[in-house]
Amino acid sequence: MAQLLSEAERQEIESHVNKTFDILKMIPWSKGLELVPAIAYMHHENLDGSGYPNGVTAERIPPQARIMTICDIYDALVASDRPYKPAMPSESALDIIGAEVAAGKLDAHYFDVFVRARLFESRTPALRVGSGAH
Repeated sequence: MAQLLSEAERQEIESHVNKTFDILKMIPWSKGLELVPAIAYMHHENLDGSGYPNGVTAERIPPQARIMTICDIYDALVASDRPYKPAMPSESALDIIGAEVAAGKLDAHYFDVFVRARLFESRTPALRVGSGAH
């Protein structure tokens, strides 16, 4: 049975978006990449406003963050390097993300692209830096 996090534990986990933003905004991004810090900052926001850190709704979430959200959730669900949970089969992960789309939390168009283009299939080994949770 899953153990619920305390409020302090949940806040610590959620703080990674602020820490990421603070680090990324110090980088002198080249032209065309200036929005990388903001995109990363918003990768836990949901279209219906139920995400974090700011609870913004669809109109304020850029397409790049919507895509990153889907990829990040998929990666977290299927990852085998998480000490707190076993890897989930791809089909189960897609079902969970699909349920979030149906609930109005994630972008249906980008999820459709993710599935139809089979972007979840590994083509090259991903570079892993650390094994932090997302």
